[in-house]
Amino acid sequence: MMKRITQYFLQGILLVAPVAIIIYIVYTLFVTIDGMFVDNLEEIIGFKIPGLGILVSFVFLTLLGFIGQTALVRPVKKIGQQLIKKIPVLNLLYTSLNDLFSAFVG
Repeated sequence: MMKRITQYFLQGILLVAPVAIIIYIVYTLFVTIDGMFVDNLEEIIGFKIPGLGILVSFVFLTLLGFIGQTALVRPVKKIGQQLIKKIPVLNLLYTSLNDLFSAFVG
C-alpha cells in the first residue's frame, strides 16, 4: 500500500514539475525585465508604466520562438537534444515538456 502511494506521489510530481518549472522561469523573466525597464524608464520619462515587463517578455519569447524555427538553429537544437538524451533526469524532464507542448501547440 505504501509503495503504491509513493509511486502515485512521484508520478504526480513528474506531471506537475515541468509546468511549475516553466511558470517559475517565465515569472522570474517577467519580474527581472519589468524591474529593469520600469526603473530605467521612470528615470528617463518621469513616470512608471506598469506591466511593461509582460509586453517585453511576450515579444522576447515570440522572437526566441521565431529564431528557434530558423535553419541556423535546428542543428544546434539537434545536438542539444542528443546531449539531453544522455542524461537520464534531464531526458525525463525534456521529454515531458516536449510532449506537453506538442499536445498544446502541435
